[in-house]
Amino acid sequence: MKTESVTPRVFLSYSSRDRELGRDVARRLQAAGLGPVPDVEAVPAAADYGQVLQDLIGGADAVLLLITPAALESGWVMRNRAWRRGSKSRSCP
Repeated sequence: MKTESVTPRVFLSYSSRDRELGRDVARRLQAAGLGPVPDVEAVPAAADYGQVLQDLIGGADAVLLLITPAALESGWVMRNRAWRRGSKSRSCP
């Protein structure tokens, strides 16, 4: 019997000021066989950004928060942290 491989999905949360670091971590996750959730920069401008983030976090197997000085000042990263608490996703600060 053949079993189907499932790639764990990881939502990566970082400040836009840490964009290069975030992209580097996403590449490393992918190289390790994990599936980073698509970058939120691909979210259409007309979309409800907060709802899209909540949906992505809710659908992820894990949430990786890149805690940097910029992230601590970012309202979005802190919201992502709070939304993770209400989801089934595991958190890796």
